[in-house]
Amino acid sequence: MKLQTNSILIMKLRTDLINFFIEAFGYTSYLEVGVKGEQKNFVHIKCERKEGIDPNGCTTHKMTSDEYFDTVGRDIKWDLIFIDGLHERAQVKRDIENALLHLNENGTIVCHDVNPRESWLLGEAYCWNAWEAFAELRTERDDIEMHGVTFDHAGFIRKGSQEIWTKPVQYSWEYLQANRSRLMQELTPEQLIEKYK
Repeated sequence: MKLQTNSILIMKLRTDLINFFIEAFGYTSYLEVGVKGEQKNFVHIKCERKEGIDPNGCTTHKMTSDEYFDTVGRDIKWDLIFIDGLHERAQVKRDIENALLHLNENGTIVCHDVNPRESWLLGEAYCWNAWEAFAELRTERDDIEMHGVTFDHAGFIRKGSQEIWTKPVQYSWEYLQANRSRLMQELTPEQLIEKYK
């Protein structure tokens, strides 16, 4: 769990977060759920084996994430899975649960749009209600470790343990703002680097 270099000192984007984990853990396999046509993120990921899923994008698997996970064998595992497909709550939750089934033991799931920083980002064209899936899993799963990060509306999940959130979640911007730090178990870039250095 030691960083091989000090090349990642400042994290601002999801790409930085993904490459941080790849470097920190020596990952060699990467799956991206929701590869946009321009591949703005995908082309910058520094990993030996990369594949992507998108029904519309120029990618390895031109299909929905549901179709992919329904057809791929349980023996197919990934070190890091990035989820940035449809931002609708039920779909995001399904993508996370499917990703957990295909995650290597020391793997990481990075999720975009699960920790929106401004209320307008809750619009359907942006982060929508993806954060609600993340929050829902915080109330249900004590067998994983979940954290939001303070940049690029992202978060991540690893196998492990966490104290589940026991308070009723109200799916509103006001509730997220009031409870963000503890509900999302937020980490700054500095805290993230310290945790995994």
